[in-house]
Amino acid sequence: MWKDNIIVTNWKEEVLHAGYKVLPYINLWSEAPFAYPEGKAESGDILICFTEKLLEKPEEIQALKEMKILGKTEDVLQNILLVAYFDNQEVKPLLKRNLTWNVDGEGVFLDTIYERNEIRVFYEKDVLCFQVNGQRLCWNRKDTEYAAVLIKDRGVKYFSTGAEERIPLQNLLAGQQYPAWLDRNGVCAKPLQEFLHKKVYEKARQLTADGEEVCFAYSGRGLTLRKELLSMDGTEHVVYLFEDAGTIMEELAEQSQKYKMLTSGEIEGMVSGIDFNSFRFWGNEEIIREMGRLLQKCSVTNTTVLLTGESGTGKTFLAREIHKNSKRSQKPFVHLNCAAIPYQLIESELFGYEEGAFTGARRGGKKGYFEMAHGGTMFLDEIGEIPLALQGKLLEVLQSRTFYQVGGTQKYEADVRLIAATNKNLKEMVKDKMFRADLYYRINVFPIEIPPLRKRQESLYSIIMDILPDICNRLEIEPLLLSSQAFEKMVQYPWPGNIRELENILEKAAILSDSKIILPEDVMLSEEEPFTAKAVTLQEVRERAEREAIENALQMFHGDKNKAARYLDIGRSNMFEKVKHYHISAEGDGWR
Repeated sequence: MWKDNIIVTNWKEEVLHAGYKVLPYINLWSEAPFAYPEGKAESGDILICFTEKLLEKPEEIQALKEMKILGKTEDVLQNILLVAYFDNQEVKPLLKRNLTWNVDGEGVFLDTIYERNEIRVFYEKDVLCFQVNGQRLCWNRKDTEYAAVLIKDRGVKYFSTGAEERIPLQNLLAGQQYPAWLDRNGVCAKPLQEFLHKKVYEKARQLTADGEEVCFAYSGRGLTLRKELLSMDGTEHVVYLFEDAGTIMEELAEQSQKYKMLTSGEIEGMVSGIDFNSFRFWGNEEIIREMGRLLQKCSVTNTTVLLTGESGTGKTFLAREIHKNSKRSQKPFVHLNCAAIPYQLIESELFGYEEGAFTGARRGGKKGYFEMAHGGTMFLDEIGEIPLALQGKLLEVLQSRTFYQVGGTQKYEADVRLIAATNKNLKEMVKDKMFRADLYYRINVFPIEIPPLRKRQESLYSIIMDILPDICNRLEIEPLLLSSQAFEKMVQYPWPGNIRELENILEKAAILSDSKIILPEDVMLSEEEPFTAKAVTLQEVRERAEREAIENALQMFHGDKNKAARYLDIGRSNMFEKVKHYHISAEGDGWR
């Protein structure tokens, strides 16, 4: 009998079995979701719910009222489609009533973008279909009392299935626990690399010997992964065993007050459950590792962070990473681009205003970004664009942690963690009297400079390999590889637009590609920036010829490294080292 905490694969790394206890460690992003771990609806989740039956149970009505969807107790709903945030009253829910269903035809109930999520609900004859950010789920109308989907971080977190797995709608709305679910047929023959979460798969690949194990932190919990070889019917299989230390720790925590006191402080690189390895970075050079160390240090505190660097280097991305790994991660992250707001409106946008504060003010007033970010993180992007006259008020708010709305007399508490970013030289702006010196020193508590892409060419390949799969997922196309000739073309380019420009060019190349490999002609670089002249040394010529010879040999022998090595008259280990050094990949029967 297979255990619930193991994954079994064959020698091709195709999954044969997976247990329910490994579901928290798998990659649930697939075109047709095949599993979800146990859990419940939580703050930050988005609910999509469709039901044809009459909603008249008091508990269902009360649950919808608590989500601020129903206005009156006597509201009775039938044939509805609901899209709403859990525990977020700032975002208005979508509610469509009295939907009509044409059994003999097709129709679309909803096709929109809700809080950056692409959502489409439609029917094809007697089948109800939900399409969420490229993931598609279908239900037979006759067997479905209601259909519900929970979205988390743009992926499907939970969806209703057959009657045996479904929990009552009122229980889901009330945030009660739902059990794990796994489609065994959906698991069969799925590649392990696609099945496991990227970080877990990388750890699994480190295990080479029978009985070897690795311990690491995952989602704030300790995880031990062990590899064992299993022979069945003369065929070798691989078994991965998952042991979650968090379960044991929770039992200890219930019995030990001392443990609770310890976990509220620092324990060997982990502070209050924050995973010090959870930052995602593009590149692996020393400057990025140092930047990662600084971000890990500052994320566990409430200190003000100033991110500097050229436009497109990823300041917004890193600000979100800091928030995600901070103690405020469950609170709002409010992003304000100071350069995108008219000069006259920045003050009212930051602090809000009361009714009648000025001509055209909204009835009832309006909340400002500081109030919306209460308890969470305020990210002021392009802070150098804030008018000089407003910088004094911003400084006062940062010092006193209180503010007044425009036209108001009530004092509000500013419980926010500030992250600022700019692509300008604030020191020079201070000298030119364009930026207040006292405000500069207030926000420059923990400065982190993000290097431009042209200074990180040695990591360009790893950056591309990190970005390209996400682009393919977003475009809903098969994963693509980058040819060595296309990479050679890209490595000579200065990248004035940094990572943002790189993403745009890769997306265009993925669209233009007619095969599984991106070719040089698919890479459309900007003609506005001339290519940098690159001196060609004898060593570079030798390496280029060596790489081409290896690629040709691998293509000749369908990816068989051993045969290619014998053909080139080099050793097997030398062949593997050169393939890794030149980032060579090939199609065929697989690497051997």
